[in-house]
Amino acid sequence: MWGIGITICQADYYSQYYCNSEGCPRQIVAYSDLVFGFQCYMELTTEVVTLLIANDDLTNAHNYRFVEQPEKLLSHDYSKMNNKLYTFLEKLAAHYLSK
Repeated sequence: MWGIGITICQADYYSQYYCNSEGCPRQIVAYSDLVFGFQCYMELTTEVVTLLIANDDLTNAHNYRFVEQPEKLLSHDYSKMNNKLYTFLEKLAAHYLSK
């Protein structure tokens, strides 16, 4: 299963945390005004999720608290999350170019 066991570098004294959840307390971390760490998958689409499901063995997914069943993964509307990512990247690029 994708995402299991992945951890993000902890730089508690120099970072700001923008998103968190019970399953992942550091989902989006700002290390500086131009350096961010993402421990989430904002680029997912239904097509990508379909490919991931087709190429992974999810028979034991129910044993993991934070892993959703394929039907649930396919039921999400990923467009809102995708649009937030695009907006973030556009603003980040504009900020970079302004320096």
